[in-house]
Amino acid sequence: YIAMRIAGPDRGLSATGIIGGLVSSTAVVTAMAGRVRESDDLIRPAVFAAVVSSSMMFFRILLEVSVINPSLMGYVAPPMLAMGVTGMALGVLFMRSPSKIDHDIKIQNPFSVKPALIFGALFLAILFLSKAANVYLGRGGVLAAAVISGVADVDAITVSMSLLAAGGSLSSSTAAAAITLAGVSNTIIKGGIAFALGTKMFGKRVGTLFLVIVLTGLVAVGLMGI
Repeated sequence: YIAMRIAGPDRGLSATGIIGGLVSSTAVVTAMAGRVRESDDLIRPAVFAAVVSSSMMFFRILLEVSVINPSLMGYVAPPMLAMGVTGMALGVLFMRSPSKIDHDIKIQNPFSVKPALIFGALFLAILFLSKAANVYLGRGGVLAAAVISGVADVDAITVSMSLLAAGGSLSSSTAAAAITLAGVSNTIIKGGIAFALGTKMFGKRVGTLFLVIVLTGLVAVGLMGI
């Protein structure tokens, strides 16, 4: 947030995608969709920023897990790294000479109270629903809750699953699968945003790349047997 406030998102798409992805990849994808509607010339750099910012989300998840429950890293790292690295590589394919975007990406001040309260409420709700789903519905219920929760926010479900696994309420494999599915559902939603708010070409390209990223993560989960 501080870096974007000082330098501005128009200092280059690399900074926009990477730093923006650390704050909110959904905000970046939404902003890029709006930019391509204003100018078709921005299609390639816009796709780059959208894909790279979304890829950064997976590295952000890894950081959160490493802080909250390091023992879970062995389960979460393979699918997160697979999706993150794949996304970065695909984004580079669309990178061109340094370009600038003259419009700000609107992000909220992380020091304001409202976002913290919303996250806290969402975190508690997910924690409760995940625990209840595990007790009454088993693994399937937890995974379903993760998919639904990932639509709105991946950070809250990541923290919840990490804490539940650390406390022994969930197995590490179930927690890892839930976190991965949350990331997958969030990525799919952002693909929908690209289609709905951007041009047809932007939505098609971003959607295709997101599909490759999602399939890579699911394959990694399948190979690990989690």
